[in-house]
Amino acid sequence: MSTRTMLQLVQSIAENLGALEQGTATGGSTTTVVCTDYPFKLTRANASNKTYEGAEIRVTDATNTAVVGTFEVSGYVANTGTFTLGSTAAFIIAATDTFDIYKRGIRYADVYKAVNRALRRHYYRTLSPVSLLADADM
Repeated sequence: MSTRTMLQLVQSIAENLGALEQGTATGGSTTTVVCTDYPFKLTRANASNKTYEGAEIRVTDATNTAVVGTFEVSGYVANTGTFTLGSTAAFIIAATDTFDIYKRGIRYADVYKAVNRALRRHYYRTLSPVSLLADADM
């Protein structure tokens, strides 16, 4: 059985719900995240700037995993792949930072809490007999 982190569980659930998109920033600042990779940068004439508005973006510094920020996307420019954050980050988003976008009303914190509730309800109780034998539970 493989071990999974809480982040991997949350990402897996959000991905199964079709509400997660992941990427690596190609630049940014304390108020923007830029990603020039598909599907975030679209040069089509009909690309919508409203695709990610209101979604939640969770930025993780790839070199320092302790630096994490969750922000609402207040604006998105499709032809440049630029996300405008709803609040100012305490760190500058660099070109190697990874990010997750939670869409369709799904929030990271909500999935995190749901996983914790499920794990609290499902546990295994171990009963071992008291004995002088070395392997009495076999």
